[in-house]
Amino acid sequence: MLRQSDLASGHELHLAEYVVIRGEQAQRPTYRYQLLTVDKKPLARWDNAPHHQEFSTFPFHRHTTADLVRPSREMSPADAIAESLALIE
Repeated sequence: MLRQSDLASGHELHLAEYVVIRGEQAQRPTYRYQLLTVDKKPLARWDNAPHHQEFSTFPFHRHTTADLVRPSREMSPADAIAESLALIE
């Protein structure tokens, strides 16, 4: 599922999740939430792609504007919205 949200500031927050339903259980094996500046440049991205095993939070991590990768907790859409709003204030 991919959703795009234009924030009042002009920033964009893109939310993408892959959800698997098994019986009455919903699992979210992968996600990616990306915050873009008004100029459509990446400001932050949170995801759980399994490529940063060096972090204790593996597979959860955050990409920053300086192309740095930092540990992150597991994120939800609500978390991504809250952290995005904090970043653009």
